[in-house]
Amino acid sequence: MKKIFLLSGALLITSSIVMADDTIETCANGMGTVIVGTVSGYKYCRANKGMNWWNAYAWCDAIGKKLFTLEDCQCSDTISNCAGLGSVNARDHLCPELMNAGNEWYVWTGTVIGKNDAYLITPSSGKIGSAGGYTNSSHPPLCK
Repeated sequence: MKKIFLLSGALLITSSIVMADDTIETCANGMGTVIVGTVSGYKYCRANKGMNWWNAYAWCDAIGKKLFTLEDCQCSDTISNCAGLGSVNARDHLCPELMNAGNEWYVWTGTVIGKNDAYLITPSSGKIGSAGGYTNSSHPPLCK
């Protein structure tokens, strides 16, 4: 009888662990969280911790990926504020691919501004911004 109780308890614990893993999809051996693109459905990997841009670039490279760029925003003429994403004024635009992607943090992109800055995107709103320098901010990278 004791064996049955022990076996039942072990099965319950194991099933609850499996259920917990199913609620949050991870990437990079658990060091990142999957973000699904709103337009394409592509699964991107966002690091679970912030870092400067140089380390973000290296982190994506280390997991065999590249930083998300503004070209990955999946723009079309039917979405407002999308024209001109490749310009310096991209801060005034939105990234449709990451609108409502379910995360509130800014993420680093691989699209640079001048010699020492890169664009950031807020995955919850798709809003594009800048960090003010490669080393001035700590944000997680978004890798593709």
